Amino acid sequence: MTLVDLHSHTTYSDGHDTPSALVKMAAENKVAVLGVTDHDNLGGLPEALAAGEKHGVKIVCGVEITTGFHGHTIHMLGYGLPLDNAGLNDFLLKIYRHRKTTMTEVVKKLNTEFKAVGRKTVDIDDFVRSQGRYFNNEKTAQYLVVNGFLPEFEPAISTLFSLSRSEVSGIAKHMASSAEAVAAIHKAGGLAILSHPFASGTSLRKIDPTMEGQETLLKEMIAAGIDGLECYQSEYGHEETSFALSLAKKYGLLVSSGSDWHGAICDVPGDIKGRKNFYPEHIGGLGTTTEMVAPLLERMGLPREAEAKWGIGKRRDI
Repeated sequence: MTLVDLHSHTTYSDGHDTPSALVKMAAENKVAVLGVTDHDNLGGLPEALAAGEKHGVKIVCGVEITTGFHGHTIHMLGYGLPLDNAGLNDFLLKIYRHRKTTMTEVVKKLNTEFKAVGRKTVDIDDFVRSQGRYFNNEKTAQYLVVNGFLPEFEPAISTLFSLSRSEVSGIAKHMASSAEAVAAIHKAGGLAILSHPFASGTSLRKIDPTMEGQETLLKEMIAAGIDGLECYQSEYGHEETSFALSLAKKYGLLVSSGSDWHGAICDVPGDIKGRKNFYPEHIGGLGTTTEMVAPLLERMGLPREAEAKWGIGKRRDI
C-alpha cells in the first residue's frame, strides 16, 4: 500500500516542523507522495525537495492560498507549481504584504491599549521578524503569550479578533478573490484544488450550513475554473467525505486528499490542542492510498504504472 498526503504545512507558514523534518516523518510513516502546501508562499519547497530526494519521497510542489469569497476567507490549494514563476511569486508577495500590514496594524492597536494602562509594549520590529513569511492571528497570539504580553492563548486570540475586526474583514474584502487565485495557479501551470470545502472551519460550510447552499457555492467555484476538491480530509466525518465524493463525481472534479498537517498534536501547546484535535496522530494518518487519488496524480505527471516504484519518479517539480 502506497500512502499519499497532499496537504501539509511547515515552519515557513504556521506548521511546527521544518520542511526537512516533515519529509523525514513522511518517509517514516510510509508516505511516498507528499504535498507541501504552506500558506501563501513557496519558501519551504527547495528544502522539501532536497529532503524528498534523500528519503525517497515524491514532493508535490504546492501552496495554500488565502482568498476572499462571499465576504469570507476560503483557501485554495495549488499543485504542480514551478518555483520560479514570476507571475505567481508576485501574486503571493501581494498577499504576504497584505497580511503583514494587517497584523502589524493589529499589534499597534494592542500597543495603544498597553500604553494606556502603563504596560510594556510590543517591539514591532521583533514581532515582524518572529513571524517569518506568514502572518495570522494564531501565530500572533502565540508570540504574545510566549513573550508575556498576554497570559493565555484563547484570550489572546479573542483580544486580537476584537481589535482587528475591521482589518480581518479587510482580508476577505481586499485580498485576492478565489477566482483570481485559480487564475494565478493556472497561469503558472498548476492545478487548483478547493481546500477542505465541507469542514467546520474555513470552508463553504462556514458560508452556508446547508448542503444545498454548499453545492450552489461549489458551482461558482467550478465556474471560476477549479480542477478538484479535497474529498478526504482530517476534519471530515463519513457524511462530509461521501458528500464531497458525490459532488466530485457529479461535476467531473479531481479528488484530492490531505491531512492539513501542522504538527504532531503532542507537540502543540496545551491551550491549542482543542483547536487541533481533528488532526491525525502522524503525517499520512488519513490512510489515503495513491490509487484513491490516481487521476489527480496522473494529471501531475505520475502515471499509474509508476506506483510500483513510487518515490523514485522521473520529475522533481510535480
